[in-house]
Amino acid sequence: MQQIITQLNTFSIPIQNNLIEKLETFYLELIATNQEYNLTAITEKQEVIVKHFLDSIMAAKVLHNVSSVIDIGAGAGFPSLPLALVLDKPHFTMVESIGKKVSFIQRMCNLLNLPHTTTLKIRAEDLPKEKKYDACVARGVAALNTLSEYSLPFIHSGGRLIAYKGSNYNEEIKQAKKALEVLGGEVEQVIPYTLHLKEEALQRNLIIIKKIKDTPPQYPRGGNKPRIKPI
Repeated sequence: MQQIITQLNTFSIPIQNNLIEKLETFYLELIATNQEYNLTAITEKQEVIVKHFLDSIMAAKVLHNVSSVIDIGAGAGFPSLPLALVLDKPHFTMVESIGKKVSFIQRMCNLLNLPHTTTLKIRAEDLPKEKKYDACVARGVAALNTLSEYSLPFIHSGGRLIAYKGSNYNEEIKQAKKALEVLGGEVEQVIPYTLHLKEEALQRNLIIIKKIKDTPPQYPRGGNKPRIKPI
């Protein structure tokens, strides 16, 4: 867990009380629940620390001044739960359509004492369109063109989508060009970083997309169209 403390110090993010103990609790609950139903394929402790916890908090520096964050396709709570453990200002709304994962997230929010969180069992395309957020985070959800349709309609103009991506992000950005134009977003910057796991160096990137204009009201489309027929 010391890697996380080191990273937070690099970000100049204050260390919350009992952070290490809470991350230990999160890990144990994740592994125990994963034996009942699938939450993650990553279970070895050091891998969880690096690939789930540390990777998730890499967006902390980008989010520490915002008030509201929506997490599209939150899964087992990544990246929002680790972010909520290190940031006490944004309110995190985690959107997940699978009931067992929603139950796990809600239990973790209670167990880890995270009052600045909300969990919604709903598909992204069924979210109320009048509700807007300062930022959206998404990790391992979909290609950028599909992800943009799931997220940009729910972000304020001037807000940002923060997409966690691997080394093939350039191709995803090219494929998302039309979708971003239609949905009102533009790539503002790419923040590369490297995660170290034993002898392995993992190249990761945060794709920061700024919402520069309102999204047309017909988006996101229903019927799984963002995945089946991306813009």
